[in-house]
Formats: sequence, C-alpha cells, structure tokens
Amino acid sequence: MHEVSNHTVVERSLRVKNKLGLHARPAAIIARTAQRFKAQIWIIDRNKKADAKSILDILCLAIPHKAAITIKVCGQDAVEAMDTLDALFERYCEDIASQE
Repeated sequence: MHEVSNHTVVERSLRVKNKLGLHARPAAIIARTAQRFKAQIWIIDRNKKADAKSILDILCLAIPHKAAITIKVCGQDAVEAMDTLDALFERYCEDIASQE
C-alpha cells in the first residue's frame, strides 16, 4: 500500500477459484460490490485492465478458472474496498460455481 497525491493505492494478487471463471453472475456481484466505494477499482489480467464497477468490462477480460489477477484500488476508501473484494473472492466467487 502506498499513497499518491493524498490517495491510497492498494494492489493485491488474487486467484480466480470459480470453476467457470468470472462469468456473468460473479461479474455482476463484483461490479455491484465495487460500486459501493468511491475509490477507482481495476481488475488486471494478462496486461488487460477493466473497470471493476462495470460488468461488461469484467466480462470482456474473459478471465478463466485459476487465473492469477491483480486488483488495484485507488482512493480514500481503497483499503476497505480491497478488503471487501478480497473477502468476496475468497468466500463467494468460488461458491457460485457449486450452486450452478
């Protein structure tokens, strides 16, 4: 974590555990969760970057199962946003595949 012009920037690497990758349902959940925060939030996969607040942007990345992605968050509530998204990936995004 570091600060850039009074904004906190947090980056974390995560692995996609959902057996179907980041398809429509987890993308919608991620986007809806990200929209709760003022911080800018990006998902980075294979040198492509998507706005985590946009379902379409997330889907365009076509992130497969077991992909290592980076979440980058910049803003006043960056730490809270990152912790929330990290918990979401750990807890919920893997459970979605088992419900289908």
